[in-house]
Amino acid sequence: MLMIPLVLPVPSDYPTWIVALLIFCPIGIGLGVYFYYTRHRRLWRKGIYPPKLKFSEDNLLEAYLSLSARMLGNDKGRRGIQVQFIDRYFNRYFPMANYQFADSLVFSLKNPIQIPSVCAWLNERIPKESERAQVLFFLAGIASLNGKIEMRERLFIERIRLELSISKDILDHIFSVYESLNAQFEERKSKRAMPRASKVELYQKILGVSKGDDEKAIKKAYRKLAKLYHPDVMTDATEAQKKMAEDKFLEIQAAYEFLLENVK
Repeated sequence: MLMIPLVLPVPSDYPTWIVALLIFCPIGIGLGVYFYYTRHRRLWRKGIYPPKLKFSEDNLLEAYLSLSARMLGNDKGRRGIQVQFIDRYFNRYFPMANYQFADSLVFSLKNPIQIPSVCAWLNERIPKESERAQVLFFLAGIASLNGKIEMRERLFIERIRLELSISKDILDHIFSVYESLNAQFEERKSKRAMPRASKVELYQKILGVSKGDDEKAIKKAYRKLAKLYHPDVMTDATEAQKKMAEDKFLEIQAAYEFLLENVK
């Protein structure tokens, strides 16, 4: 068989402008791809939560982590137990997340997030106020680890509340929930029952009712909270958000049942 060699023209056979394109186009494309895939990292290093980041449980977790790093910065003395709390929280609510907790936390501590940027992302990606409120539950949990939420922590969480356009009533409810949880923890720790009057007062705060309110008022308050926190109303939420809501709603349910049994 007669073999006919295939002869390709060498670059010198091309016009100069084509040679330039052949040389510089791959370089330009390579640089473009590099900057495209590293654009988020560059924003992170500037403390900006990437606004174009798509919504996913991994990215939602990163938003939580970036805010928690700012919370940790408020109290270095308790950082150890706070980090443990965050790790357990993520393991419970984001068990399928693809992330390296330690590396991400260290990065967030070294590159503090600009709060308006991450809150803007949360506002755009999570339209329901009750679902955004889970962020406040998370931060309040970190703050309450020593049994009391300090004033500077309250001010930090209040700032997040304003950035996320969450009502003051919801934040007051969140603080009441953690006050109740801390009181129950102390009750178990001391092995001494909490006075009935104290327990009634705590549960009234959780439901947002006042002393002397009757059964009708208690049921009305419960229905109001159920519309916000019951897992069944979170049809568009992620599994993590639904599980968070379910755990919080159990505390509301306990307060409701206790007050109905003890209403005068």
